Amino acid sequence: MGGGEGSDELFGLTTVLDLRSLPYPQTRTTTTSTMLT
Repeated sequence: MGGGEGSDELFGLTTVLDLRSLPYPQTRTTTTSTMLT
């Protein structure tokens, strides 16, 4: 794969998916509060 931009986008998407898949309620609470803010 060529560009750094594409890698950054994929990294961001995977990070969001990882956070959403984590079972820890603290992570979900932090994500929710960030969205509300």
